[in-house]
Amino acid sequence: MLGALTILSEKYHYASIGIEAALTEEIVSFAKKFGFSKIQNKNDDWLIPTTTLKENLE
Repeated sequence: MLGALTILSEKYHYASIGIEAALTEEIVSFAKKFGFSKIQNKNDDWLIPTTTLKENLE
């Protein structure tokens, strides 16, 4: 799934991919595993540049 998102992000010129409202430990663990960074806001959002995600998946 993440691989498909990186391909689509190149096609549609997206610079980053986010996870909104990561409220459970499972989602937080997933975000950390693939290199997402926590955004400093009250919504527990995580973000990763698409180039970094692509590198992490290789």
